[in-house]
Amino acid sequence: MLDLSLPDHAALPHAACPACRAEVLVYTDLDEDDKLVVRCLDCDAPLGEPGLQTCWTPDQAVEAGYPVEGWLPPDAGAGCSSGGCSGGSCSKH
Repeated sequence: MLDLSLPDHAALPHAACPACRAEVLVYTDLDEDDKLVVRCLDCDAPLGEPGLQTCWTPDQAVEAGYPVEGWLPPDAGAGCSSGGCSGGSCSKH
């Protein structure tokens, strides 16, 4: 089975979005002229050129209110060694 969990060193780019009035996760897209542009994940507003963003860890993204699928904080007490699978409460599937 394919493991889709995030590694501990995952980096999730974010930037300030004036429209959302918040720090938001961002993604890279092409604009109308086929130039790379960074957009807000929440409202799709263009936020500048790629490479100017800083990154959050998965923990920081969760603290900012984003549900990060496949990520459990190290202190969550779950995972493959917790025995949850045998009880039908696997945290990965």
